[in-house]
Amino acid sequence: MNLIDLGLLAIIGVCVLVGLKGGSLRSLISIGVFFLSFVLCLVLVGTGTRGLLNNEKLYNQLLYFSEGNEMLGTAETSMRDIETFTAEEISLELKAAEKIPPSIVKVIEANVAARAFASQNAKSLGGYIDRSFTDLVISVGYFILLFLIIFVALQIVASMVITLWPLPKLAHFDGWVAGIAGGLLGVLICMVLLCAFPVVQSVLPVQMVNDMISGSRIARMVGGINFVLPSVFRSFPR
Repeated sequence: MNLIDLGLLAIIGVCVLVGLKGGSLRSLISIGVFFLSFVLCLVLVGTGTRGLLNNEKLYNQLLYFSEGNEMLGTAETSMRDIETFTAEEISLELKAAEKIPPSIVKVIEANVAARAFASQNAKSLGGYIDRSFTDLVISVGYFILLFLIIFVALQIVASMVITLWPLPKLAHFDGWVAGIAGGLLGVLICMVLLCAFPVVQSVLPVQMVNDMISGSRIARMVGGINFVLPSVFRSFPR
């Protein structure tokens, strides 16, 4: 168990305690608020993300620090025109790059297939990798920030409503239901935060951090059931 495990467990533990304090019905409402926030975020994220992606200064700054093309086996492969690859060859090259997680491989493959960066005069495989990572940093970062803002705002509104109209407690097993619901909410929040992990692993050149992410048991357990990650990646406007 490492620091990332402890951090994720802390989030889940706090949610359990908050659930026990607030009661079962309030905890279940919080889960409903999570899903409402998630849906609203998916609806709204595209417009804001496009604005950030079209911010030339921000985009170029992040692109400058991107080292995605260095993940390929050779400089020749990185500089090779994507038109000279078959789809199978691109897939093999990306999967052979150990630092590129499978979820991001799919994003890069989709960008290459759609020639998503043709308008930016990107022609090499390395160029597509760099721009895909830059898109990911902006898109995932904005999605998580937007979700947290919406979630906190709706939680405040729900708390105000509950204060005006207090909720009853279940006659039996209220504590059990509240604790389980709180723990589930904690897991759901961790799913959102874990969306950043594949990007961090790929773009942050700090081996210790990457080792902690790879070695996190909780991240692997939650990642195995994480329905948020593919939804987030599908919401990108490219």
